[in-house]
Amino acid sequence: MFRKVPVNMPKRDELKRYLRQPIVDVPDTTGEYSNYAERNEKKMEKDMPLLGIFPEYIYQSKKYRNCDYAEEIKMAMDKKGMIREHLNKFRKEPLDKDWYPVSVFCEKCNTDATKVKEHNGYNVTYTCKCGHEDTFDIREKGIIKLLWRVDWPMRWYYEKVDFESGGKDHFAAGGSFDTCKDIVKFVYNYEPPSAARYEWIKIKGGQQFSSSAGVATTVSDVMEIYEPEIIRWLFAGSRPATEFSIAFDEEVIKLYEDFDHVERVYYGEDKVTDKEKKKQSRIYELSVVDKPRHRIPYQPSFRHLTNVVQMYDMNIDKAVAYYEKDLEDDFDKERLRLRAMCAKNWIEKYAPDNYKFKIQKNIPVDLVIDKKIKKIFSKLAVRLKEKTWSDKDLHGEFYVLCESEGVKHKDFFKAAYKILINKEQGPKLASFILMLGERAIELFREASR
Repeated sequence: MFRKVPVNMPKRDELKRYLRQPIVDVPDTTGEYSNYAERNEKKMEKDMPLLGIFPEYIYQSKKYRNCDYAEEIKMAMDKKGMIREHLNKFRKEPLDKDWYPVSVFCEKCNTDATKVKEHNGYNVTYTCKCGHEDTFDIREKGIIKLLWRVDWPMRWYYEKVDFESGGKDHFAAGGSFDTCKDIVKFVYNYEPPSAARYEWIKIKGGQQFSSSAGVATTVSDVMEIYEPEIIRWLFAGSRPATEFSIAFDEEVIKLYEDFDHVERVYYGEDKVTDKEKKKQSRIYELSVVDKPRHRIPYQPSFRHLTNVVQMYDMNIDKAVAYYEKDLEDDFDKERLRLRAMCAKNWIEKYAPDNYKFKIQKNIPVDLVIDKKIKKIFSKLAVRLKEKTWSDKDLHGEFYVLCESEGVKHKDFFKAAYKILINKEQGPKLASFILMLGERAIELFREASR
């Protein structure tokens, strides 16, 4: 039932006309889908196969409108007194004696602003605030549905559910599960399913959930930043009743590093105790979308990728080409491309400013460089051409050059970042310069003039 107009939907005044109507009858005012319910369903459904999840979807609106639950609805209405007494145990204000465990959608105004007056077998008589009154057979008209705490146990019985997980709010004392497990026993003579409670999933650095605003972090949002295996790993590596966070801030980098460690443990490249290896290996097996490969896949560092994609002005093809010599097959290339796209999305949408940069084509015109530091850049431009440097050796060379000219190290680093990205700090300088190659050399030559 459509209870509130989300603030993020267009044509909100038009949507107000559909309040209290079935969600499947509410239009999607963006024009993307046939109705509001489908808009929310299809977004999730299209992402599930990418995570290696292939559920069978049961659409409750279709089941109710096809009158598939007619027998189960009659059973609940026949035992409405028993259900009312049970629910009243957990309520501050008891339900009225004329209460029914159903909602009816008026055939004239299509809202649930109705009241059931009586039922006789399969026949239900109702009145509506709009003035309409009618009696109908629930086997012939699918305009009736059970209320939530009766609908849930009804579907356990109807679908023969033997396991049901749910958020911790459903498992609170007197909550949905407590009431439903008794209703399914006494109304439908069916044993309640085994159950597992799970904690809330927090969002760090992303769009926080707001039901009133119609805002939620979706699977699509998460898949823009994380590979499917890492999303699965976040769940497989956490106990169901343990709260965990899906990060969109700089912790994204750590989560990629942690997943890569688990992958290396599985393939024996990172050594841990036998007990830890068994645990992490099982988590990894549950994390991969298909079966684990016979060899460890290529692991491009997410942190390094955020620098590479920016170095190439967010051009994914050029970023992938940068790693070409390290790739063994198409699987490695596909993983690299996906991870590079995730790095690009993270930089553009969520990364803190200190992770963002743009390579300068020329040094800033207002940049004033001390003469001694200019000499260092002149020497550095020459040194970089003399041999193939490692990060460690080049980092050491910075200090040698600074000491030779009597320049403070921090002043040199600050000037180098201003020349390269017009910021006072940035990625680790030695590795960054080696990534830039000739582009860095040209900028240092320009700065030394």
